[in-house]
Amino acid sequence: MDMLTSMNKAIDYMEEHLSGEIDLAEVARLAGYTQTNLNRMFLSITDVSVSEYIRRRRMTLAAGDLL
Repeated sequence: MDMLTSMNKAIDYMEEHLSGEIDLAEVARLAGYTQTNLNRMFLSITDVSVSEYIRRRRMTLAAGDLL
């Protein structure tokens, strides 16, 4: 599995579970990385950490709900 496919699987899982609890171990498993390597790879690709990505996405959804 190539890196972009791995990251897309991780993002798909996070997007599906934004309204609930996100298991970072499961995200890493789906991507085929350890949690540490997932964080490093995600940061290198997106310029934000996994936890920051989740926080920003949840804030975006909350802002949409407020409107």
